[in-house]
Amino acid sequence: MLTFYTKPKNDAGYSNSEIEIDNNYFDEAQVNKVDVGNTKILIYNKAKPGKAPIVINHVKFNASEIQKLHSGTNLKNLISNSNWQLSGDGFSFLTENSRYKVNVGAFIINNNNASLLIKNFTVKPQVNEVAFSKTITHQQDLYNLEFNNIQLTDIDTRLLMTQLKLEAAEANLQPFIKIYRDRTIAEDLSSKVGKYPQQLMQTIKFPFNIKKINIRNGLIVYTEKAFISQKIGTVFFKNINSSISNVTNIRNVISSNNLLILDATAGFMGISKLHSVWKLALNNSDGNFEISGSVGGFDAVSLNPMIEPLGMTSIKKGRVNKLTYNLTGNNYSAKGSETFLYNNLKIEVLKLDSGDVKKKGLQTFLANALMKNNNPTNGVTRTEEIDYKRDITKSFLT
Repeated sequence: MLTFYTKPKNDAGYSNSEIEIDNNYFDEAQVNKVDVGNTKILIYNKAKPGKAPIVINHVKFNASEIQKLHSGTNLKNLISNSNWQLSGDGFSFLTENSRYKVNVGAFIINNNNASLLIKNFTVKPQVNEVAFSKTITHQQDLYNLEFNNIQLTDIDTRLLMTQLKLEAAEANLQPFIKIYRDRTIAEDLSSKVGKYPQQLMQTIKFPFNIKKINIRNGLIVYTEKAFISQKIGTVFFKNINSSISNVTNIRNVISSNNLLILDATAGFMGISKLHSVWKLALNNSDGNFEISGSVGGFDAVSLNPMIEPLGMTSIKKGRVNKLTYNLTGNNYSAKGSETFLYNNLKIEVLKLDSGDVKKKGLQTFLANALMKNNNPTNGVTRTEEIDYKRDITKSFLT
């Protein structure tokens, strides 16, 4: 068994860290090769002496061309000029609020080919959706995250091991992301300004720079309990394939390239193909972004499992041929346009009556009378202009 200690972070929030080797391990050694097999490692945080250590089992380490070692040497001196590979069964821990269990699966870090492989990384809630809703006073998201087959190439292993700083040329992974929100709980009316995804990324204390992330066959599922209907509705995107470039929170990297670009395709609700491009500014406190995309054709009735509980509307018939959109925005507003092409669209407006969802007769009649049930109509295509002033109590995608 080996024991390691991580030093406290500095005032800027980053680790000074040199992971020190316990003095009881050895006094001094001059070796050409090291092979350590099936070892248990305990990692203690010196800043929190009473906290249980992170335990990594079945660790294997081999290294060659090693410099002279002595008691109290730090890991940087051990690995800077040696060829080595580190593997283990992974580890897990609870978050500070004990709401989630984080698990890092089996891993291999190879200094010879500058690669990192992780079988999986998960963040699992420790309560179900009903129990979660009972513990909160204002709306929050409950996350269930799983990332499989994580591969990073051309990483700087010295920075990763000694400074907890990740720099890599490319990452490949398969994500499964599930999010739940209960809209029957009181809203959180605090300001969400500064909490766009690209802004939150800059607040992460762990410095990282990944030039490109490739996502393969991913899944995103958003489930919501609606306020009016009291029912559950789900939106999902499957077979997600995308590339994300310039994923970083390191200031000098951002100064030379300030745009994170996501280019993704996905299956929307299992009924149509979606393509979207997002451009997010990393160096701007205004939260500047550009989003464009398109959704292919599908039977409009297929949307009912989503829009009936969440929108209190039912589509009785119709065909969606294509939807295209573009938006440019910031913390406070968004402008753009959308073109929604469809044929023979008929809807019903719904209401909740003694716990049952029923048709609103008059509102349905007026909605269908006012709505043009075809676009284009008489050869003229309508494009709607978007000029939206953001409610700052709402999140990025609301």
